[in-house]
Amino acid sequence: MAENLRQVVDIVGDSHTMFFKSDLRILRRIGVNRSIRYMPRVQQVNGASLTGVRKYASTLRLKEIIEEKAKTSSHMVVSLGQVDLELGFYYRQVVKGETWQPADYVEFLADIYKGLLEGIGGTGCQVALKGVNLTVLSTRLFSKRYLSRILTEKSPDTRAEAEAKLTGLMLGEPAQNAFHLAFNARIAALAAEHGARYFDINDRVAARNPRGVILQPMRLATAHQPIAFDHHLAPTIHVHRAHFDALQAVFLQTEATKAADLHVVDGVGV
Repeated sequence: MAENLRQVVDIVGDSHTMFFKSDLRILRRIGVNRSIRYMPRVQQVNGASLTGVRKYASTLRLKEIIEEKAKTSSHMVVSLGQVDLELGFYYRQVVKGETWQPADYVEFLADIYKGLLEGIGGTGCQVALKGVNLTVLSTRLFSKRYLSRILTEKSPDTRAEAEAKLTGLMLGEPAQNAFHLAFNARIAALAAEHGARYFDINDRVAARNPRGVILQPMRLATAHQPIAFDHHLAPTIHVHRAHFDALQAVFLQTEATKAADLHVVDGVGV
């Protein structure tokens, strides 16, 4: 693991970026015993959402953080959207009283991503967008209880009301995953339009049949589901390694990494 061969990649995003964090202990634990070309440097912004990238929207200074990193970094990954699809979509309807369809919400978020990419274009930084993960919201009871708790953190007395509203609004697991995959396809196309790259890890965590074929409709394998009320993947060796491998692959783009069963799209064309 020669230090002079490593290229730092700045990773900015929500709490799901924790799986990119790598030190010597983690690398050994996930089985990396070779030279590393790209080493992640993670700026994890808990609660970060794409809607927080808009100029007037965020006290987290998310837009400013990303723009500043683009000016000083040679490589950067932006990882946003999971919070928007699994929480924001429902918050806007249950708490704010708005009406949204998944397809319209995808376009709403894509337009924000477009503005972000236009803002950091021309900096010379090689940018990759990471797509969202398949959802862990796999059963209606788990999903409703988790979402109602999160949505009413500041006013817990309204939880029963929130659960009642969610009953009619909440997408089932197949529809929620279709929502995520539609968002990923949209930002992959957006990345290509702006000379960026795109990747996700969903092929590595999807449920498969005994022959190893990904089940359709695509869903998260049970092994990567959390036991707690949470919307993060389970923090397993496999999940950490999938993130590490994908990071190497999206920038290396060699035939060897393309064959590693990763979903990687080069922003200059596929």
